[in-house]
Amino acid sequence: MRILFVVVLFVSVPAFAQTSPVIHAAWLAVTTESDGTVVDSAEVGYIVYEHETGQALCETQGLTCDIEVAYGQCVIMHMVAKKMTTGLESLPSNIVEACGGDRANFRLSSPTLTATVSSPTPEE
Repeated sequence: MRILFVVVLFVSVPAFAQTSPVIHAAWLAVTTESDGTVVDSAEVGYIVYEHETGQALCETQGLTCDIEVAYGQCVIMHMVAKKMTTGLESLPSNIVEACGGDRANFRLSSPTLTATVSSPTPEE
């Protein structure tokens, strides 16, 4: 049986660069079927599910995906590998929890002040 490991990285980015946190999920490629038969990587896709609801959070043939979450939101997830030719899914991976953290408090941007001077027009 091939074990699928999931790595979740939560990267904090300054507030002006993005509007909400992103969970960066990554995993190792599945290269064999459960009986040890080697499988072509082009035949394997991956689905990350919200663990409790079973809702698909992302589906890809790559080895990473980004999942946008709200500040303070936690997501409990697992994933499966899916053979593209048959649609059969592997057993679920390990369960991982990742949270969006708290929104940082930043001061407002500084306003720009301008001033003009008008001179009275000489009377004729």
